[in-house]
Amino acid sequence: MAPSHTKHNQFVSRRQTLIGASGIGITTLAGCLGGDTDDSVAGSTGSAGDVELEFWHIFGSELGGHLEEIVEEYNEKDNGVHVNLTSQGSYGDNFQATMSSLNAGNAPHITLLATDANIAAMESGQFVPVSDLLEDRIDFDDRFMEPVLDYFSVPNDDRYFSLPVNNSTAIMSYNKDMFAEAGLDPEDPPQSFGEVRQVSEALVDDTQAEEGCAWANVGWFPAQWHGWAEAFQYNEQNGRGNPEHGPTEINLHEGTAKRIYGWWKEMYDDGLYMATQQGWGDASGAALQSWRVGITLGSTAGLGRTAQLAEEAEQPFELGAAPLFSPHDDRHGCRIGGGSLWVPEMAVDSSEEREAVVDFFDWITGPEPQAEWHKRTGYFPINVGSREILEEEGWFDENPAWTAGFESLEESETSEYTRLSILPDGPEINPEIMDIWTELRQGEDLDDTLETYKGRIDDILQDGHPDA
Repeated sequence: MAPSHTKHNQFVSRRQTLIGASGIGITTLAGCLGGDTDDSVAGSTGSAGDVELEFWHIFGSELGGHLEEIVEEYNEKDNGVHVNLTSQGSYGDNFQATMSSLNAGNAPHITLLATDANIAAMESGQFVPVSDLLEDRIDFDDRFMEPVLDYFSVPNDDRYFSLPVNNSTAIMSYNKDMFAEAGLDPEDPPQSFGEVRQVSEALVDDTQAEEGCAWANVGWFPAQWHGWAEAFQYNEQNGRGNPEHGPTEINLHEGTAKRIYGWWKEMYDDGLYMATQQGWGDASGAALQSWRVGITLGSTAGLGRTAQLAEEAEQPFELGAAPLFSPHDDRHGCRIGGGSLWVPEMAVDSSEEREAVVDFFDWITGPEPQAEWHKRTGYFPINVGSREILEEEGWFDENPAWTAGFESLEESETSEYTRLSILPDGPEINPEIMDIWTELRQGEDLDDTLETYKGRIDDILQDGHPDA
């Protein structure tokens, strides 16, 4: 059944010209860990007569290799469909390549976009809502984890515009052996900013750690901390209160943002936090591996890599993992990260292509492929049946750190604070969010920096906004 696009096109707005320009950069929100290396991974050509699907993703050789092996299992099925994989290098690169391909009329059938590009993609009016595409094949409520569906929900619309497939949340990984050496309980990791400071002081004082903790400068962590603190990062309820146009201000002047950046700066100034890099990568994991820090932050999607670093360390250690700590003593809700699959309308103009995409989506979101994807990467198995498979296999008994993401979801309170922000300018704003920390690390004043970047980001939000 062909989907109706009348309601879909309501998202085309003042920003469509912005979206159509391929020069917009996205720095991944992350928790995505997309381009783990610069190597591209592409699938082989299918048999003569197969419907060929082009699938653009963002993974490098490691995660891309996992995806290739899983998709190859599908390609070996005798169903007349073959999926070709092509890595575009990063979420930003793939967003630009996808938008350019839409303008050129040669878009892929499937493209993987970061969550901070969701609203831009919706507003372009050039993608088929996947719940329309799959309505005769998949019951979203029965198949998918409720917190993931809740995150991707759109105000005043009961459809899903993209297919969640590589989703994660922020977690804390830590060296259990170093905790024990410092006289800390390895089974009782810190849960708040205050506790992280206390633990970091103990690690620096009583172990070989140079600093207590390290993590990359990515915009995803401040967003996560706002969710755990039950605070909006933007006005208009993170834009969900005005879904047609989004927010007009960032709440950098609010208590939660000042608490986050003030604490972060104090940790750095006091030699308790190690600044590693801007954007995702292995630098923080390398600091954990070498015992220079005892705590690092990352994504559930990076658990496989972090576990490998712990095992291959010159001084191997037992890896611990736990939900992300909160700015305050109380904890509310985590936010989902990662990406989702989008289907350009122009790429499925034949019934054969449309049915091929439906068949592939039905298969890759099944319980067995999702369980395997989780074991290989750490991404959530979004199919509700996958966890039972993993438990029956004894996966969590052998790999207890892999429960951290599930614990985050289970203790999380789902609310407007944790759902997807309606942020049409997300690709333009995210680099500004990261620059806030860069300025503070270089010694700039906290209040002055927050005021400056509030003005810069508000200008982006208000540019052409009818209510500004």
